[in-house]
Amino acid sequence: KLRVHLKRSGLAPTQLAAQWYLTLFAYVVDASWLPALFDAIFRDGWKAVHRIALALLAVVRDDLLNMKPDACGKYLRDRDRLKEA
Repeated sequence: KLRVHLKRSGLAPTQLAAQWYLTLFAYVVDASWLPALFDAIFRDGWKAVHRIALALLAVVRDDLLNMKPDACGKYLRDRDRLKEA
């Protein structure tokens, strides 16, 4: 359901979460989470990166489904909103 909704935005998944991947989530999560996230990334590599991204999407899933598809990209780049989730 979320995949279809995000697809309507016209943005590729890489565009929606590029900032997450480029900063390894340092820009969008609370700093207290980073040691555990980086441990998982260094231990499990890209598998961990993808799992973390999916977990973040699961946390904000309902918010994303309740907004217009074109607003989803901005929401996913809003670091303060994701830190509150």
